[in-house]
Amino acid sequence: QEASYNGVLGGFGYVSDLDVADSRQLLDKALKAHIAEAAKGTRKLVALDCGAGVGRVTKELLLPLFTEVDLLEPSKHLLDAAEKSLKNNRKLSSPPGHAAVNFYLAGLQEHTFAPQ
Repeated sequence: QEASYNGVLGGFGYVSDLDVADSRQLLDKALKAHIAEAAKGTRKLVALDCGAGVGRVTKELLLPLFTEVDLLEPSKHLLDAAEKSLKNNRKLSSPPGHAAVNFYLAGLQEHTFAPQ
């Protein structure tokens, strides 16, 4: 599988913007109060992108809302592409200070979550 938006979307890379816009509307509705608190600085939002692929959802959807995003992906070449892209993007993050933090090479069913 090609390590690109087009590759992870099965040749339908052109739908990425529409997908992100619809997903953003869903998150805005579902997390309205949390997003408002985060905007005021009274809440820190974190997310886990499961099946992260090349980091498309993290970069385009999650990082604008969440302070920290971890990525979980079972394909090494896709995760490597995501890490390279997202680490190069840190200086351009929107808003400043938001970042992809951890890159886990595993499927969701194999990943062990550390207790907090």
